[in-house]
Amino acid sequence: MSTIGSIGEFDVSNPISWDNYAEQLKFFLEANEITNAEKKRAVLLAVCGIKTLGVLRSLLAPESPSTKSYDDLIKVLKEHFASTSSEIYRRFQFHKRLQHNNETVSSYVTELRRLAEECNFGATLTERLCDQLVCGIKDEAIQRRLLAESTLTFNEAFSRAVAAESAAEQAKHIHSQKFNTGNSTNLIRQHSNNNKRTFQKSSSSQSKPENAQSADVCYGCGGHHDRSSCKFRDVICRFCKKKGHIERACRAKRKNDSMPRTGHMQKNSSTHAVKSESVNEAAAIYNLSDVKNSKCKQMKRNVSIQLGEGECIMELDSGSDYSIISSDELDRLWPNKKPKIFPLTFQLCDYQKSPIRIRGQIYVTYVLTSRVNCDY
Repeated sequence: MSTIGSIGEFDVSNPISWDNYAEQLKFFLEANEITNAEKKRAVLLAVCGIKTLGVLRSLLAPESPSTKSYDDLIKVLKEHFASTSSEIYRRFQFHKRLQHNNETVSSYVTELRRLAEECNFGATLTERLCDQLVCGIKDEAIQRRLLAESTLTFNEAFSRAVAAESAAEQAKHIHSQKFNTGNSTNLIRQHSNNNKRTFQKSSSSQSKPENAQSADVCYGCGGHHDRSSCKFRDVICRFCKKKGHIERACRAKRKNDSMPRTGHMQKNSSTHAVKSESVNEAAAIYNLSDVKNSKCKQMKRNVSIQLGEGECIMELDSGSDYSIISSDELDRLWPNKKPKIFPLTFQLCDYQKSPIRIRGQIYVTYVLTSRVNCDY
């Protein structure tokens, strides 16, 4: 006849588990239909382990365990292991038990019930379980919700804690799915925006040797096309006066702009970005020296516009999304009531990608009072 189940040795270092071991042994005997008293005693002495057998021999000395009945041996061991563990200590173990990380509320309550079996709480068992569940649960949000209840039974606390835990896990899963979808959308949007900023991307080619021509970036204008098809091949640069490129792609100008300037921005260093309603809020590239220089270089195209209470001469520049004026110019154009200055929500930089100090941005209406014909 085959044996149903198995019984391991009893762990004498954990005496409070003796009742569980004795109960498991009882079920093992019933499952295998072992009813004979002598055979039950033999099974107990055979499976309890050498350490438990040694304890039993010491307790019964000078008599031998074989002279006692199965029930007598169980009683002796129960009294011994129960006396080695203080009830106060077992209650201490119960009250210090907190919910572990990654432990569900159901698993936590199961462990509390196991510990409570050795505490002899009697009629106060459910109250003790309720108190320890509320005080030991790791989720502070659930804990605050349970503490807000003036009257709370253990069953109510348990069901609400399980429901809140389940809802939190479901919400976390939903949020993670939305977050992943949002990342994909942002990647698509970022890729689309980067495609529009071809001029900014072309600046990365400046680290290459001057005599090397990029296959993608035209050194005559900074655009993305072959040099042979560039419409600025015969244009005279208004900065270095050399033929074959425009000012924004001029290497001499970049070298000149990168040189340190002394006393250049000490006075009226605050500037204002004049923003149009339809302008894309990408970080525009604008040359700060053009703002400070009051004398126009040869071949610059200027237009006259009516701003505020005065006329403003502005350079026609198709390479920037923003126009910048100095604080002095702001005071001149609006000597009485100035437009509201809004905080800047983006960063402007010059051709060398150095940040430009901006005081803020204003929204204005203007009247174009002159026109200019452009060759390009």
